[in-house]
Amino acid sequence: MARPEREAVPELPLLRRVIIVIDYDGGEPVEHRIELYRTGRVDVYRATADGQDWGRRGWSAVLEGLRKSLPRRLSVRALASYWAPRHSREDPSK
Repeated sequence: MARPEREAVPELPLLRRVIIVIDYDGGEPVEHRIELYRTGRVDVYRATADGQDWGRRGWSAVLEGLRKSLPRRLSVRALASYWAPRHSREDPSK
């Protein structure tokens, strides 16, 4: 029995994905660009973030790097409670 011929797998482009994040937290918008390039494996990318090499990473590792490199900002309420005095510095014996 002859097997049917497989279709040729299309070659993936060199630049496969681009993630653009615009951060408005600092007053002025700051654009971060993450580029994911083709490697020998379909599920692994050569990643760069703002021109700096991140090495070879899978999709989950790229998202983890994005999450860790752009941490959340504290709210005004959280900052106020953080800087509020926690203990009275007065001498209780007086």
